[in-house]
Amino acid sequence: RLGLRNSILSGLLVFSVGLAGAGLTPAPVGFVASIAVVALGCVCLPALQALLANLAAEGERGALLGAVGSLNELTGAVGSTVYASVLALFVSDDAPLPIPGMHFLLGSFLLLAAWGVALPGFNTHKDDAALRANDSDHNEDNEYCT
Repeated sequence: RLGLRNSILSGLLVFSVGLAGAGLTPAPVGFVASIAVVALGCVCLPALQALLANLAAEGERGALLGAVGSLNELTGAVGSTVYASVLALFVSDDAPLPIPGMHFLLGSFLLLAAWGVALPGFNTHKDDAALRANDSDHNEDNEYCT
């Protein structure tokens, strides 16, 4: 069992590696393989939602998860526009570097930055009960599991 901390941290890294592969591969087979790696990295997304739900008070979980869903939609809209702009820039005749997959590399970099922010936070709060709420070894004495 990975647990929330390891699911989030390893998922961010695997997701990042998959996006980097998608951005750098010249062949369709490599691209499809990279997207399969991205799919494995997506394990971090439900783990992050579970952590946020564990951190919220019982009566506030629905509102928090609704806000997370809204932010997910907002970042999807903004991200699509930014990705399209980056793609257009790097495939144009005026491209600073001719890298058609630069939008994937940008996403990979952002995931690495998220990992860099998350790691110290998890290390600082490694004994927090919210990180163990879904761990079967700790469910008996965990205040977050009811």
